[in-house]
Amino acid sequence: GLLQDLRVPTDSLEYLHHNQRVVNRIHSAVLGQCYYVLQIADYDVDCITPFSLKQNQPVGQGQRFSTVRYGSQVDLIVPLS
Repeated sequence: GLLQDLRVPTDSLEYLHHNQRVVNRIHSAVLGQCYYVLQIADYDVDCITPFSLKQNQPVGQGQRFSTVRYGSQVDLIVPLS
């Protein structure tokens, strides 16, 4: 199906397990569930800078909550259920 077609082969993704990463959990009242933003720093940068060091801080729609540099990666993870 569609999800199988979108699957990325994991044998070339070893860097995902060695670079700095931050997982941000975001609760959406509209969706009635949480989704996640996974930030992975590029191997040259290896740094993710949050704007607030406190956990569980509210962030409004459109607000920035951290920064990653250059060729870093940000994934949006939305649960199927």
